[in-house]
Amino acid sequence: HTTQFVLAEHIPNRQYNALHLSLFILLLLANVSVVKAYQQVTQQFETRHAWRWLACLKINITHYRLLLQSSLPLHHSSGTQHPIFATLASLCHIFTGSVCLEFQFNAQRAFI
Repeated sequence: HTTQFVLAEHIPNRQYNALHLSLFILLLLANVSVVKAYQQVTQQFETRHAWRWLACLKINITHYRLLLQSSLPLHHSSGTQHPIFATLASLCHIFTGSVCLEFQFNAQRAFI
């Protein structure tokens, strides 16, 4: 079980762990720009990976919505027009801890 937790904490093929990505998501939902959110989380000034993180989130939107079980209404936060933000806000609303870790434990798949 300890090995499963360690593996779940790290995102496959990513340098940063699930807690970094969860903070990135929370900053995005707080209307922080993609670049500034990435820089705050990683302390890196090279921003091309910020857009890769966002692209990976968009690719997995179907899996996030399946976990939400379409019967739940999407949580719309002010100023967020893209569907990924409504979906991520809903995930943050139903999960009490790290969004990435809880998603991985519940869905048995990597968050991105």
